[in-house]
Amino acid sequence: MSMDKPPKIESQEQPRPSLYRTIERVVLETLPTGESVEQLIECNGITHRRCVDKVSYDAEGNIIFAESVPDATVELGPCDKNHA
Repeated sequence: MSMDKPPKIESQEQPRPSLYRTIERVVLETLPTGESVEQLIECNGITHRRCVDKVSYDAEGNIIFAESVPDATVELGPCDKNHA
């Protein structure tokens, strides 16, 4: 019986893109259901983007669900690092 080492398995995992965080938020509309439609400017440390989300809140004002409005995301260009 051979005591050869098993072949090494290479990772197929790709690097994950940085997560976006909101740097500006504007409420465009508050719906009768309590949901709101919001325009967000987001940054991942590399690029900025503008998107529109439909957001649901609980009684304490915490986000319980957010859904991106289709075809509403626009890449704005590189991050200028001029925000906190």
